[in-house]
Amino acid sequence: MTLLEVLLAVTMLALVSAALMNALAGIDQSQRRQQKQLAGMELANRLILTALDDDRKLPSQALPLEYGPFYFYYDTFEDIVRMRPAQRAAGDAENAFNRYRQITIAVYATDDDPKRPNRTGEIARLSRVYDPVAARNPDTIARLGTDTDRLLKLI
Repeated sequence: MTLLEVLLAVTMLALVSAALMNALAGIDQSQRRQQKQLAGMELANRLILTALDDDRKLPSQALPLEYGPFYFYYDTFEDIVRMRPAQRAAGDAENAFNRYRQITIAVYATDDDPKRPNRTGEIARLSRVYDPVAARNPDTIARLGTDTDRLLKLI
């Protein structure tokens, strides 16, 4: 085996190992991005459930939220959902359809620096249409009976 053949073999081995390491780094980066997106969706779901139970218990939107190893910011949007019945009904049925609401939570990723977290872009957006009059669980019914402010808000 000549020196030239040895150098060519070492160069080819270095190129193959560099390509393999690059592929592994890409897989690792993709997995981290997917984990961050999953954490953002889980956080959005938890925030929606908290808002449906009692929107006063939502954390401040000005501070970053720690969820696992990641930090997020969020915004809340609430809209009235307009529905029209397929057939005209007698009575006040149209007003019953217009009581539905849609809550949307947009979650923004940060650069994962706990000392200075900056928003880097929206990572998750989750919406839910709900009826503010309907009770979702027994705890909500019990809280509604003792919370006059929330009861007046529904009326």
